[in-house]
Formats: sequence, C-alpha cells, structure tokens
Amino acid sequence: WGMEGYIQLARGVGASGECGIAAQPSYPIAGKGPAPGPSPPTPPGPAPPAPPAPPAGKTHYEDPNAGPCMEDEEAVQITGVSGSFCAPKCGVFKTCSKDVPAGTTAKPECVLETAGSTKPTQCALICTPSALDGGCPAKASCKAISGTGLCTYDQ
Repeated sequence: WGMEGYIQLARGVGASGECGIAAQPSYPIAGKGPAPGPSPPTPPGPAPPAPPAPPAGKTHYEDPNAGPCMEDEEAVQITGVSGSFCAPKCGVFKTCSKDVPAGTTAKPECVLETAGSTKPTQCALICTPSALDGGCPAKASCKAISGTGLCTYDQ
C-alpha cells in the first residue's frame, strides 16, 4: 500500500500535525530502561491458493498449436522470439503451476509482463539455452532472450 511501502506526510500542518502524528510522538532513546516484554505470537498468514489440478493427461505449459490451452492459461508469443506456449497467470499471491510436461527440467517462473503492467503476470518455462535440449518439453526448444532462455513450441 502507499508508495512502494512508504507513506508521505506533510510538515507544518497544524499543532497536532497531519493525521494527529505530532499529538503524541514517540521515538527510541538509547540507554537504560525496562526490558521489553514478550512479543505476541505471530498469527499464521493465509497460504497461497493451490493451483487447480490439470485434467488427466494434460499439463500446463503445453503447445497451443496442438490444442487449446488450459482454462487458467493463455497462448503467448513473445515479440522477437519464434514460437509460442501456453502460459498460466501468476502474481504476488499466485505462484506458477509446477505441473510441467513429462521429461521437462526447465523451471516455471513468474517472469512475463503483459502490455501496460509493471510486474510479471504470467509464467514461462525458464531453460538453459547453452544446454543440448535446454530442459524444454518434447517438441519445444529453448530460445535465448536477454541472457536467459524460454521454452517455446515452433509452429
């Protein structure tokens, strides 16, 4: 919330300050004083929702040319990179689906930004372009882009 986790307060706004911040200021003072009491227990945070299970025989990150992408995916083609792939959505509270096609060693990561976004919103299989197969699924290949690799399926 706020501005990248910070807030902005104006100075010289009335006797008690903006939002009453100057009415009862507190700040740490080095020196002797009472020992702090025990910290309250931290409540457990909500766990991120688990990605939906794929239908039998189908996984995420498959070839959009061989059939439709899964319900939570979108067919993606990166400008300047040949090929396309099905990309699940991701975000702060939604991790990338880990169900990859059999034999895939490339890792799913939340790395793709859609037009107009400033943070990644879609997942891709990140591969090693210098490796023989790059770790991509069968019929896909590792395409180098900005020093890393993405698995894509050629048309």
